[in-house]
Amino acid sequence: MGLETVHRVRKSLQQQQFLILKTATSWLLVNRVKLLDKWVDAYTQRLKPSLLVGHYKLMKELDIRDWQEWPLTGPETSWGGEPAADLLTDHLQPAYLTLYTRQTKTDVMKQFKLLPTQPGAEPVVSVYRKF
Repeated sequence: MGLETVHRVRKSLQQQQFLILKTATSWLLVNRVKLLDKWVDAYTQRLKPSLLVGHYKLMKELDIRDWQEWPLTGPETSWGGEPAADLLTDHLQPAYLTLYTRQTKTDVMKQFKLLPTQPGAEPVVSVYRKF
């Protein structure tokens, strides 16, 4: 992140009264829950759609219930959404899979045997770029 970006973010946080100058050299971050709520809304509406690689279905021989056997590529690809929640809680049967990756679209499609969905079709897997 460049210095200009840091300056703009700091100024914006000040204007929105999330960042308060305590002394000449120290700052206090306040209203953290409200700030997190704003970030979550902005992520959902702005950032996440821009990270979409594509929506896919599984090849016929594959079953969504076998998602835990998929060979993820270390830190390059990881689960999100329902599979991530299941890994944390062990109380969910994912009906929809979300992957976050740094791999190319082609590599992900080959590795997990994914086929692009037709417009309007219900996807089974959504793939997003990690940021």
